[in-house]
Amino acid sequence: MNNNNNRGKAIIEIVKAIGAVLGVPLALFAVITNFVDKPITALIVAIGLAVLMSIWVVYSGWTSTMGMAFAWLGLIVIVLAGFVLWPKTIMVEGIIRNTSGNPVSNVKVVFFDRSGKRYETSTDVEGHYEFTDVPNGRYQVEVNSMKVEGGTEGILVRRVQQNITINLSTASPVPTDTLTPIPPPHTPIPLTDTPVPPTYTPIPKLTDTPTPKSPTDTPVPQPTVIAETVTNTPIPPADTPLPTPTLPPMPPLVVADFDSCAGVSNLQGLMGAAYNKEAGDFLLESYTPEQGAGCVVRLEYQIKNWSGFWLKLEEIDLTLYRYLTFNIRADGPHIPGEMKIELKRACTQTHDQTTCAETAKYFANSITDSWQPIPINLSEFTPPLSSFTEMGELVFVFDANLSGTEGVVYLDNIVFSQ
Repeated sequence: MNNNNNRGKAIIEIVKAIGAVLGVPLALFAVITNFVDKPITALIVAIGLAVLMSIWVVYSGWTSTMGMAFAWLGLIVIVLAGFVLWPKTIMVEGIIRNTSGNPVSNVKVVFFDRSGKRYETSTDVEGHYEFTDVPNGRYQVEVNSMKVEGGTEGILVRRVQQNITINLSTASPVPTDTLTPIPPPHTPIPLTDTPVPPTYTPIPKLTDTPTPKSPTDTPVPQPTVIAETVTNTPIPPADTPLPTPTLPPMPPLVVADFDSCAGVSNLQGLMGAAYNKEAGDFLLESYTPEQGAGCVVRLEYQIKNWSGFWLKLEEIDLTLYRYLTFNIRADGPHIPGEMKIELKRACTQTHDQTTCAETAKYFANSITDSWQPIPINLSEFTPPLSSFTEMGELVFVFDANLSGTEGVVYLDNIVFSQ
């Protein structure tokens, strides 16, 4: 009878230890991974709590040392099994359909993992897309400015099905501005050095015909001399400066007026947010109607370092333009004191990042809670760009030291002009 009681007490001691070492820490681990999506951090916190719980339980005499040993053995087995079974990478796939339920082919799909790393692919003829070997955890899929967030749930999940329905009206191409072709500057004007001959009035030739003598010695009439008239047209000197040709005015080049309420610019280039989520930075872009101005882009940032809103310039040539102008206003109690603007050229795109040969910066200030245009002479960007050809990106940067750690800014009508 005593042996049965002892065995029962031993089992109770083991159950107590397991509850202290495994129950509370594992529950904390689940809560942290659900909100923070950092399993390694959650595991470290959970093990640390398990150590503290073990010391407290043994010290207070709530359970025996043997029960604690069994509990820690179980914890070690669970952790090792988790490292083996927990997938490091997953596959995210799905089908893109329009609002009628039909698959959409040849549309770009962008995938962002939990660190903000970017992956791109396109749908096939059946509207199917697939990202293989992407990091496990929370993610975001973007199709034609529509963003869908998701994540893996479950320790053995290795494949995620993410079907998306899009409104093709937001994906229609945005018409670009028609630029009037003009001749390149300093086009030489051909000169025709055709000599202008003088104008002569022909003079009748004198005839020296001997006059027969008459018996009466009649005097011989003298020939009439006609005065010669010469008209000389003046020829300008060869070194006379030619008038400078006047270039026809260039129409404004609209980069983005956001009236399509989608993430495609007027140049048919992409635009979006850039930030380092792992460093605690965040930027949310959205397109919202504004009374009397169509749609505008709303940028809400919460940063410890920086975040930015970028627009692809599609390798345009800005040689014939002098100004960058945009409308801006802030909202809420936190108005950025200053905002950095970057012009980048000669950019190359890899699957996860953009690299540009040159970057010039300008710092805009005097931002208020009312709409106001900000014109910037392109010559004020520093360091000066070697050329304004092959322009790659325009970026509006919020720096924690300049713009504050949080705020809301609206942008509209981003234009290059003469």
